[in-house]
Amino acid sequence: MLYNLKKIFKLNFIAASLIFIGCSKEHINGGVDLNLHVDFSIKGEDGVDKLSPQSTNTLNTDKIKIFNKIGEEVKLAYDATKSYPKFYHIFQDGPSYRMRVFLNYISDERSISYIQWNENNIDTLEVEYSRLNNILNVKSLWLNGDLKFQSNNSINDVIEIIK
Repeated sequence: MLYNLKKIFKLNFIAASLIFIGCSKEHINGGVDLNLHVDFSIKGEDGVDKLSPQSTNTLNTDKIKIFNKIGEEVKLAYDATKSYPKFYHIFQDGPSYRMRVFLNYISDERSISYIQWNENNIDTLEVEYSRLNNILNVKSLWLNGDLKFQSNNSINDVIEIIK
């Protein structure tokens, strides 16, 4: 009986050690909260929501692609294991539709992504990040070189794009 108690104690000690090792701060992502997306409202020059299925001149969302600049290479953003494998999704927000783009994150500094709307129309997103404790947020965002967002604004801001 004493032998069994020692064996159980050793197994519990090993299990607890593995749990503590798995929770160390050196673990990848180490508990960092990533808030790395931006929401867009896409409207025509007439003010009509181009993401709405009820719109007569809606965007063909099947043609939209996100590309990320990684080093000197530009790569298609696609991961079949993600909830949104194309790194964006369209959703309804009240009466309007939005496009949420999941941003390219390579380092704590800056990243560049491209939204290809179709073969002839591409927008450039440049993002600067800020880190406070274990929270990583978008600090500034430029669309085609124009500053559209700074962290002193609400993170829930929606950026309007006219197409």
